[in-house]
Amino acid sequence: KGNQGLVNNQGTLTVDAGNTITFLASEVNNFGTINAPSGNINLVASPEEILVILDAADKIQNFNFPGLSLNKATVINDGVINVFGETQGNITIIGNHVELNRNTLINTGSNQDNENPANLKLQAANNIQMKDFTIDTNNSLLNVKLTAGKDILLNSGKIETNGGEFSADAGGLFAMQSVEINSINNRNLNGAPISITADSVEMQQVEIINKTTATGKTGNLNITAVKSIELLGETIINSISEGSGDTGSINIKTKRLLLQNDSDIFERTTTKEGTLGGINITANSIKMLNRSGFGSRGFGSGNAGTINLVSDSVEMKNRSGMGANTFANGNAGTINIKTGTLEIENQSGIGSDTFGDGNAGKIIIKTGTFNIKNLSGIGSNTSGAGNA
Repeated sequence: KGNQGLVNNQGTLTVDAGNTITFLASEVNNFGTINAPSGNINLVASPEEILVILDAADKIQNFNFPGLSLNKATVINDGVINVFGETQGNITIIGNHVELNRNTLINTGSNQDNENPANLKLQAANNIQMKDFTIDTNNSLLNVKLTAGKDILLNSGKIETNGGEFSADAGGLFAMQSVEINSINNRNLNGAPISITADSVEMQQVEIINKTTATGKTGNLNITAVKSIELLGETIINSISEGSGDTGSINIKTKRLLLQNDSDIFERTTTKEGTLGGINITANSIKMLNRSGFGSRGFGSGNAGTINLVSDSVEMKNRSGMGANTFANGNAGTINIKTGTLEIENQSGIGSDTFGDGNAGKIIIKTGTFNIKNLSGIGSNTSGAGNA
């Protein structure tokens, strides 16, 4: 503990299984390795005396910062934080700024406990910045919670939760570039949600995978932004059932929504038992540009789901659009669009089609102004034995 000074770890610190390592200082840096197998690691940067309340398992339950006066940063560069063990461990990192940079590894999980999650909590009064990082669960459940008063910036990294919760709450911008978030639920228990809340959201070269491969359901996937959500290129957000478990719903809410340059939001099932939860989009304006859009897709015997879109204006341009299609024996889904203005241009379209033996679906559009041109279209078709 060094309330007015610096804690700087450049070596390897290890405690026995089930124990706790806590750093409290005005600035906390980890350039080395911290091991607390099946235990708890707490890194807290504060310039003043700080009250930390721990529970019986030495997990932080509450903390009191005088006037919320946090200091410079909790920084981890080229560092390893490890709580992997026979039972789940917990990691809490708190500071004015929290930075995880340069090949940082956070290692959680258990080789015996497959039902209870580990917990990773990052909290910053200002910004959270993560670059060149890996958060590895070793195929165990992990809850990840990121909370920042200002921005959360993630670049070049991977986060695995394996059906655990991912939650990010930014007072300003939430941005990801070259990041993968995997929540693959291979258990018979229901998965937890993926939730992102911010003033604005930006993603580029990002993949969010919310998948079930067993009987357990995936959690809902929720993205809410006050101002805008922008998928700027090569970004995929998907909810998938490859077992008998259902998918949760995908829910997007903002003022301005932009998908461009090969960006997609979709759900997919490969089995009849795995029911899709649907896609719900609410925004003042929605633009799908350059091979981007929304999809609900059924493969094998799976049925497509429902896409609901509510907006003042909707644009689909340059091979973009929406589809609730099936590609084998399942039935196509339903697309509901309610908008003041709908523009479909340049080989773009809306479809609820089947390319196998299933039936085509429904497309319901309520709009005041409707423009469609340049080899664009709307269709509910079948190319097999099903009914259109």
